[in-house]
Amino acid sequence: MSGQVHAGSPGKDEESSEVEAVQVTKNSHDVDDILAEIDAALESNAAAFVNGFVQKGGE
Repeated sequence: MSGQVHAGSPGKDEESSEVEAVQVTKNSHDVDDILAEIDAALESNAAAFVNGFVQKGGE
């Protein structure tokens, strides 16, 4: 595995750190957007969502 640079290893330059920070921020926003969509779906269909998880009879 020679020549590979791992996160947090010495020799990591400032530019790659900034790129990683932007990627983490973007991923955080993406997750927030997905969670907001789930919240909206649950608000409008909460009863149907819960009924999908209720066990019936010998299940």
